[in-house]
Amino acid sequence: MTRNQVESLFCLLSTASSPILLDAPVSGGVLVVEAVTLTFMVGSLQEAYLAAEPLFLSMGNHTIYCGGNGNGAATRICNNLTMTEFSWDVKYAGAPGSVYRHLFLMNLI
Repeated sequence: MTRNQVESLFCLLSTASSPILLDAPVSGGVLVVEAVTLTFMVGSLQEAYLAAEPLFLSMGNHTIYCGGNGNGAATRICNNLTMTEFSWDVKYAGAPGSVYRHLFLMNLI
């Protein structure tokens, strides 16, 4: 991120008539942080998102604009729930005699 981009971001945030909030949870673990390949799910005003995008891209390689304030956090929660359900399905799909095993083998889950 260049100095001009940082200055324009802070200018936007400091001259707004009301505070500008960016909720930007990330997806990725320690290895993803070390590889600088985080994914940011951002909820905010689109103008604020566009101004902050270079900052996010300096720390990761993907940004997703999710809409207004709070939508970034909501997207992250949905992502967590989906991955939890998927992990649970995979774990129990292999259990002998499991209903999940039959459904999994029939490609229903």
